[in-house]
Amino acid sequence: MGLKDFKSGNAGVNAWGIENIHGLVVETGFGPARIYVTVVTEGDFYRGLTLCRGMPFFNIKPRFALTELWYFFCTEQARKKHRRWTDYASEAQIRRMAEKAATKLKEMDDLLHREGCRHLLFITPTKTQVMGADEKDPVVAEMLGKQVLAVRYILDDLAASGLSDREKAALFYDDVHLSKAGHEVWARLIRKELETLISER
Repeated sequence: MGLKDFKSGNAGVNAWGIENIHGLVVETGFGPARIYVTVVTEGDFYRGLTLCRGMPFFNIKPRFALTELWYFFCTEQARKKHRRWTDYASEAQIRRMAEKAATKLKEMDDLLHREGCRHLLFITPTKTQVMGADEKDPVVAEMLGKQVLAVRYILDDLAASGLSDREKAALFYDDVHLSKAGHEVWARLIRKELETLISER
């Protein structure tokens, strides 16, 4: 049995954090699959419960290109007026947010395993991390360790890939979002793990 014998779907939603994912799978019983692949950034551990209405230009189909441009301009101006909560939160508050997210992931992981599902969890890096200018978030790593979650850091795979700096830079559209080349590399890494998981069944 190989990947060609499976159907796949994507439940990803723009700007979701860990609590949104937990809400979908645990609280609303989203259970159409037997294998779940969760891909999150370290920043997702600090988002809390995200409301999509805070990003209008991502979820409203514009009638004209100028409408989309206007939404984007207004959103960018609004962002400049507000500081990120982590800029003024205490270290204890930041750690509590990451701990809460890791706990939610553990709850989801435990639920999936109790229901006989398989679950792969990936932490996707930023471009800054891949280029060597930043390291893994130590708070997130600590909280994941406390929960004893099996996590695969894609950053480790890229560090051992032998890619040049130019090739690494080409994997990203910006500091977080992947380019087409990046999606292809991530897909190969995840596919390899899926094939291993399926062969063990």
